[in-house]
Formats: sequence, structure tokens, C-alpha cells
Amino acid sequence: MTGEGIRIEGVGKSYDDLRVLEGIGVSIKKGSVVAFLGPNGCGKTTLLKIISRNLDPDSGIVFLDGKNIVEMRPVDLSKKMGSVPQAHRSSFPFSVLDVVMTGRAPYIGAFSTPSAKDMEISLGILKTLGISHLAEKSYTTISGGERQLVMIARALAQGPEFLLLDEPTTFLDLKNQMGVLSMVTGLAREKGMTVIMTLHDPNHALMYADEVVLMAKLDGHKSNVIAAGLSRDVMTAENIRAAYGVDVEIIEHDNKKVILPYVK
Repeated sequence: MTGEGIRIEGVGKSYDDLRVLEGIGVSIKKGSVVAFLGPNGCGKTTLLKIISRNLDPDSGIVFLDGKNIVEMRPVDLSKKMGSVPQAHRSSFPFSVLDVVMTGRAPYIGAFSTPSAKDMEISLGILKTLGISHLAEKSYTTISGGERQLVMIARALAQGPEFLLLDEPTTFLDLKNQMGVLSMVTGLAREKGMTVIMTLHDPNHALMYADEVVLMAKLDGHKSNVIAAGLSRDVMTAENIRAAYGVDVEIIEHDNKKVILPYVK
């Protein structure tokens, strides 16, 4: 792996008079699996959108392999970075395969059609994710969980070095949550991809992420980031209390940490 990964310097963002992000400074090593974790409204999704350049910050800079993303051509950014939104809806009855093949757009000329190679790559990704049987189904008729897998397949079709996922377990039951997170992190380590995902469940962060960026709402804080670093180091009872305002007990089971909230 070459390059520097992602470096975020002094990023801030407001929506009208509401300050959502302030003083974000985080470095993400290439090839790592990183979870953005924190309560609702702490700016996880906003930060992810800024990194993917779907949203501009009011202040600060995001560097991708040493380059300011604002100075990168969109087509070049698309080849390096794939993004999976929290929810996606389409009113057009495209087939699942057609949706996945839109991920090949950065490699297809403006007046060209997908090549045999584009088709091969798209079908291969559907097979890898275990959803080949959906290829010819209409995207509008499949379940929410299946749509989530299709959106992941579309992002992977871009051949990205960086994969960004906003709440990838949305719409999924417990079994499929574990399956998707295992699959994404497994692919990341197999292919050397950098994965950044927003999560709600602290235990998922402990189980699947190499590193955690733990965030909180700005009230009483100079920055949203409470702590950042290795998952086991960041996920302490003190840090979780600071981020979520709840008391937890952290126990060891099979040499793994498990977070248990106190029920009052």
C-alpha cells in the first residue's frame, strides 16, 4: 500500500445557526478499518459526507493521500473512494445488475457503454456478496436489507482504495448485521482497502474496527472528538460516559471486551 491515507485538519460545519462540527482533526491510516461512533446528532454522517466531498465544510481541509480533495477531479476521487449512503431509494425499475454497474461510471467514457470487463467485475462482486440471484430483479422490489448490499456492491464496483459506509447495518436484522460487518471488514483486509463507517453500537466498533473516532455533541466540548485511536484504548467506560452520558461496565469475554450499559 502506498500513500498517506486520510488526514482531516480543523474541519468545522454549521447548518444555518447550528454548529454541528468543530475542530475535527483526525488521521486515518491506509488499510485500516475505522468506526465513527457517537450519539445521534454528533456529526458522524456530516463528517463522512465531507470526507467523500458530498458536502463542503465551512472550515478546514481534508487530504486524501496528501492531496486536498477540493483540488481533485471528481472522476479521480470516484476511482479512489466509494461511498454507501444510509438509505437509497429509486423510483426507476432498474435491475440490480444495472445499479451495480453504475459504479463503473468513472471508467466509462461519456458517450460509451459498459464493456465486457465492466460486466464481469459487477457480476463478480454480486457473487462475492452472495447476491447473484438478485442480478435481474428490479431494485425497487427487493428488501431494504438487500438494497443495502446492492449499494455496497455498487461502491465496490468502483474499485476503491477507500470505502465509506454510513450506518451499513441499517435495515438489517442481527444475523445480517454481523454478516455485513464481517464481509466488509474481511474484504478490506483481503484487498487492503481503508474502510470508514459510522456506527451506533459500541460493541460493533469493538468487534470489527481497528480504530475508533469517538464523537459527542458540541455542548460543553471544544471539539466533537472525545478520543481517537485503537478500539480497545478508546472504548473505556469514562470515554463512553463522556460521549453518550450513560454509565457502562466493560467486561472481558474470550479475550474480547464487551460493553454492558447499566440499567436503572
